[in-house]
Amino acid sequence: MAQIKKQNKLGKDSRKISLRDFVWNGFNYTVTITFASSFGVLTATDHLGLNLIWIWVLMAIIAGTVAFAFAKLARQHNSKSNGAGYVYARTNMGRMTGLLVGFMQYVYIPFSITYQLVSMIKSSLGAGYINPIDGVYPWYVLNFGSFTYLYLDLIAIAIFVLCSLTIFGGIRFFKKMTNYSSFVKWGAFFFLFLLAVVLACMNGKSNMQYWSSDSSFTFGGFVGAFNSCFLAFAGFEVFSTAGKNIENPSKNISKGIILVMIISATFYILCTILFFLAFTDFSQNINMFAWARFMNDPKLKWLYYVGPIIMLIGILGLRVNSMTQKSFYAGTIVQPMSEEGFFPESFGVLSKKDNMSVKASFLNIVITLIVAFIWLIIPDIISGVRGATSQKDDIFRINDFQAMATVICIFVYIMAMISIVKLGFEGKMKITILEWIMYFVASAFLVFFFVMYYEELIRVNILNGDTTQKVRAFISIGFTLMCLIFFFIWYGVYYHVKQKMRSTQYQTKLDNNFKLDDDWFVVENFTNNKFTRINKIYANPRMSTSWKKKILNRLFNKTNLEIQSFQRRNLKIYANKHNANLLKSQILFKRLSTLKQQTISKI
Repeated sequence: MAQIKKQNKLGKDSRKISLRDFVWNGFNYTVTITFASSFGVLTATDHLGLNLIWIWVLMAIIAGTVAFAFAKLARQHNSKSNGAGYVYARTNMGRMTGLLVGFMQYVYIPFSITYQLVSMIKSSLGAGYINPIDGVYPWYVLNFGSFTYLYLDLIAIAIFVLCSLTIFGGIRFFKKMTNYSSFVKWGAFFFLFLLAVVLACMNGKSNMQYWSSDSSFTFGGFVGAFNSCFLAFAGFEVFSTAGKNIENPSKNISKGIILVMIISATFYILCTILFFLAFTDFSQNINMFAWARFMNDPKLKWLYYVGPIIMLIGILGLRVNSMTQKSFYAGTIVQPMSEEGFFPESFGVLSKKDNMSVKASFLNIVITLIVAFIWLIIPDIISGVRGATSQKDDIFRINDFQAMATVICIFVYIMAMISIVKLGFEGKMKITILEWIMYFVASAFLVFFFVMYYEELIRVNILNGDTTQKVRAFISIGFTLMCLIFFFIWYGVYYHVKQKMRSTQYQTKLDNNFKLDDDWFVVENFTNNKFTRINKIYANPRMSTSWKKKILNRLFNKTNLEIQSFQRRNLKIYANKHNANLLKSQILFKRLSTLKQQTISKI
């Protein structure tokens, strides 16, 4: 019997994503070493230099604030459903706004995959993306003529398809693929970190002195840094959508998001300092270019060949991991919108074995291939016909994909911030003064950079740019308009018509998934956790009596204040003294008083 229970427990766990799996996958999904490739633009063009360190800190604070908002929203919404940002917006701002947020969340997936296709092979190996060293191209540069970009992008697309198909192997296979690719990724990049540490020790303070003299701050450089680097923190809003596949989602999603953001911010800041200590040139892809210094060293020339090979293996591991996860999360975004009826209901059907939306994941493959064909293959063909040999001649550049993916993320984040601020004003969620300040500051930054993105497209590219810049700007703006037009037409012609034909009973059943969970369970869980801690401290034989009294009094006061705050919020919402939650709070007060008598008085 014990063996059967153990097998059942193991079987159940293997089909769910635990908190440990969630944090590990979230870290690997969010953190990519390719953030270092942005250093070229930011140091060579904008000369931000050491200013990048505090800019990373500022972006970590803004992204961390948004992540904290998502974590709080996860605890008071139906986190057992897939969707995350879609669920929060749908619950607090209505059906149309929620579906728009879900739709833009989904648009982000194929678009960010397209960005990764560019950065996987073309920007690492393609001629035109890599500058010659003393007039000689590094050995790993690939040049097949004017159609080089087309060939490299086709290889990247083929790798994407293979990664996406792994999702049909189920949750267990998905976890194995993400784990193995993560080990390959970090195993390879360990050598880059090791090289950076060795060079940093050899250089001492000289590199920091160099960067101090080459550091300047401009408003344009700051905006460029935000657009280039903020995407490095994005992703938590995507991997938090898999509520049906996560153990204890209301608790683990909120914990996981906070842990991932803390780890990610620490990683980026430390790596930035390390790279500044190690290198004085970021004008090229640092992952590959770092090994070029050994080209003319007879003893270490083997590193000139081995280093880029290891980096390429790491980049492939990174992209396999990210694309595998994106294929899974794309399904978790489409599935709840299909249940709602925005997409055909067949995409909302979950597999009996793993609760996975297989058809929705397959839809993501098809749409991503369409997006890649429009944004990569067609421009590659045009560039090939034109005889373009440099990334400057590309109709779309890697920074364009990066900026577009960033602005889509920012839109989703703004909607989440509106949701939590709305709940705070209505008294349905406890928000401290410090949280209010953090939310308004973060929201102001997000809105500012969202507006600045389109303002710069119009002012710099359309009004003052050359023909290529104007084409790129018109297509970027046109893409946004096309998404919005498609959404509203689809909403009116397809979804709204289906909604009118539904029975009231069925619509009510759907709407029940988007009711805000009362914060009673949050207060109750908080109080129960404090009660458990109080009992542990009371029973601790190693702690002195004086310390026990101090700690227990502090815990009792904190618990009492939390229950009082809960009462005030409910009075604000219902404006009467007879609602059920106030009666529940009285029960908590009695439990608190009884426990206090049983502990403090007996010490």
